[in-house]
Amino acid sequence: MKATITALNAVMVAFTAVGVAYRTWVRLFELHRYYSWIVDRFHLSARVLQARAVREVDFGWLEERLGPLGFAVVLCTRTTS
Repeated sequence: MKATITALNAVMVAFTAVGVAYRTWVRLFELHRYYSWIVDRFHLSARVLQARAVREVDFGWLEERLGPLGFAVVLCTRTTS
């Protein structure tokens, strides 16, 4: 039981650190609203990684803050030919 609690605490610390990093970045975007930003995958890769590990991380707060700044998701694909 103690090992499970310790592992859970480690996961929570990791998620908290990730949340702090995203909050820092989005605050930077808010402060420099009129810059042109190109951000590669930002939180989308984290969402995919967490989904593969059967963990759900709510990034709704982040998407709500990015929307008013004009951020949009652009999916680029290429064919095999």
